Amino acid sequence: MRLILCFSVISLLLAQSCDSVSKREMPKVKVVSSEAPRFNQKLDSISVKAWLLTDSSLVDDTALLLRVYRERNWEAAWTTPLAWSERAYAVISALESIGVEGVRESFPGLNDLRQRISTGHLPDSGDWKTDIQLSAAFFWYARKTTNAQTVNAANQSAWYLPRFFPDVNRWVDTVTSNPDNVELLDLGRFVQYVRLRKELLRLNRFINTKEWILPDSVLSTSDSISINNSNAVVQRLKVFGDLKGPGPFSEADILEGIQRFRVRHAMPSDGELDSACISELNRSPIELRLQLLVNLERCRWLQAAKAERFLVVNVPDFKLYAFSKGKMEWDMPVVVGEELWPTVSFAGDIKQIVLNPYWVVPLSIIRKELLPKILADKNYLERNEFELIDRNGRSVETRSIPLKDWAVRDLPYRLQQRPGKNNPLGRMKFHFPNNHAVYMHDTPSKGIFSKPYRGFSHGCIRLYDGMKVLRFVMGDSAMRSEQVNKRIASGREHRIPLRLAMPVRIVYFTAWVDSAGVLQIRKDLYGRDAVVAKELIGS
Repeated sequence: MRLILCFSVISLLLAQSCDSVSKREMPKVKVVSSEAPRFNQKLDSISVKAWLLTDSSLVDDTALLLRVYRERNWEAAWTTPLAWSERAYAVISALESIGVEGVRESFPGLNDLRQRISTGHLPDSGDWKTDIQLSAAFFWYARKTTNAQTVNAANQSAWYLPRFFPDVNRWVDTVTSNPDNVELLDLGRFVQYVRLRKELLRLNRFINTKEWILPDSVLSTSDSISINNSNAVVQRLKVFGDLKGPGPFSEADILEGIQRFRVRHAMPSDGELDSACISELNRSPIELRLQLLVNLERCRWLQAAKAERFLVVNVPDFKLYAFSKGKMEWDMPVVVGEELWPTVSFAGDIKQIVLNPYWVVPLSIIRKELLPKILADKNYLERNEFELIDRNGRSVETRSIPLKDWAVRDLPYRLQQRPGKNNPLGRMKFHFPNNHAVYMHDTPSKGIFSKPYRGFSHGCIRLYDGMKVLRFVMGDSAMRSEQVNKRIASGREHRIPLRLAMPVRIVYFTAWVDSAGVLQIRKDLYGRDAVVAKELIGS
């Protein structure tokens, strides 16, 4: 299968708390009124256990089911006075569309369960088995869609964030609450899960009804295209949601649609139908669906953020997002690791800010980048304000050391660059202890932030506006901006410990739905989507 995964959080993104599914987001079966008697027969632990013994695949839920009906005083959970509740039909709809969520299994007994409640009428008053089975079906759905569907893909794609562990108490509360509550997908998951699932359902409708028909010859990436005469362009903009309505569409309408498409793919907003735009338009919804499935799986890996204030870096988006009380306050362009020095995904806590930081050069960078310059120019280290420090913390005269030996063995020195205009860390560093040698820092090179592609670092995060991040991280700290500026102006290194650590998440999402409900697509910077897709779909 040809996997094309070319993908600006997140409004994301990314790290908001859980979200609920509204009634509009799930297909419903109309509940039919009836004069049938209310389902009022009491259940009991013996009845529940006896039914569970008839299906070994559900025996793991015995304790949960007993708890549900015990808390409901052994009354049915899925009925209204005259019929099955609306959320009973919502369970059936969720089970029928579970394949959209990347789950390849089907609930055992789904056909029988669907048939028994499909009329909309409450069955005989003694049919307590259907009610128990609906509860079991809900727990089965919750477990399958909150647990990761892959085993190794996270680590293989450099994802080291804390894993999501479902809150089964929340599941029980959902079943024991008012039967009119149909918010079945409110399972404590990351907000993006529900939003991406909605997009997947929309794409599936196009795929299943064959509203998307890929022409024999795709749009040309070299010849100019007249947008007035290109039905394919109009068709694809409609499928991807950038052109709405039945038409006909004016040239201005189509140009606006192209502009929306480009913005969603983080392309320069010039509105042109250039080769990059055409390449993305040539993708089919099937390819896009796989990309969304990959990112839906990442949502199953990720816990909803619990901190009141936190920072998120979405690597493929080249952006940092600041969140406070569940809402994004601002975002900022960043530079992330280049392909040979990829930035990994993990969580940390900023515990210290370093003003005028020394840059301690990693050995890998010494050998690959600096050593040839040092050997070619005997004044290179001095001119660029580098110094050698021995194990006792004393500065060593560089000309007395055989630095060429660094190419083959470790020398008992560290190479560091003094604070100043040449220091690549700029005027501040945000340190959060981790095993990946990654941190966020200022940079003197601001011109690079105007580029749409910003994968140029050795794995660390370069900030466009370090002072803005500092103000957010310090919050209500007694140290004011003028004090910080004074210490920066001194030119000496100064460390500021934080009273409250600031959580940071570095994530990798190539597809997400922003707070305005718009699907965002980014390029797979390090080829990590393919790693997840291979295990997720087995191809």
